[in-house]
Amino acid sequence: MLSIVHLYANQYGWTREYILDNVFVDEHFIHQKIIRDEQRQKILLDSQISLLPHLEQKQREKFFEMFEDDEDEEIKHNEQVSYEDTKKQLEEAKKMLQQI
Repeated sequence: MLSIVHLYANQYGWTREYILDNVFVDEHFIHQKIIRDEQRQKILLDSQISLLPHLEQKQREKFFEMFEDDEDEEIKHNEQVSYEDTKKQLEEAKKMLQQI
């Protein structure tokens, strides 16, 4: 339950009480996937704007591989895209860019 509360509080700014009263576990997995997809799309768009014009094709492909969606693994491990993970991936992309 803590991860569910964290996801919605982080994404929408909802309170713990509101989440526990209004989010149903069976619907959560659908909403979680939608939120993750939106987060990935935003990261990809932001990176295309700022980083990718400077990367070679092979490095671009490697960068996009980090964001490939493996739904079976995602459901199996029930991992969330956290701020720390996103920050690490962007730092890796910056390092790749600096190596050019």
